[in-house]
Amino acid sequence: MNLVRVSGSSNVGRVARAIAGIVRAAEPIVIEAAGVAEVNQAIKAITLARGYLQEDNIEISFVPEIGEVRTDNSAESVLRFSIVWFGKTDRFLGGRRQMLRNRYSS
Repeated sequence: MNLVRVSGSSNVGRVARAIAGIVRAAEPIVIEAAGVAEVNQAIKAITLARGYLQEDNIEISFVPEIGEVRTDNSAESVLRFSIVWFGKTDRFLGGRRQMLRNRYSS
C-alpha cells in the first residue's frame, strides 16, 4: 500500500500527480491528513487527480476513515482517504495494451 501524508503546505499539484501515477499503476493508495489545513489540501489534491485521470478514462473516488497515529508518548487523530477506482479502469488498461501492440507490431 502506498501511504501519502499531506501537510497544510503540501503542493496540491505534486500530490495530485503522485495520486494519479499510483492509480495508473493500479496500486493501492491511502492519503493521510492530520488537521483542517491538511484535510483541505488532501481534498483539493484528490479532486485535481480526478481531473487528470478522467483524461485516461479512469474514475476515482475515496472512502474516508478516522485513524490514529502514535508518536513517542502521544496519539494524534488523522483522516485517511482510501482511493478507489472503478468502471473505466478496465477500458484504460485494455486501451494501453492495444496501443503498445500497435506501436511495436510494425
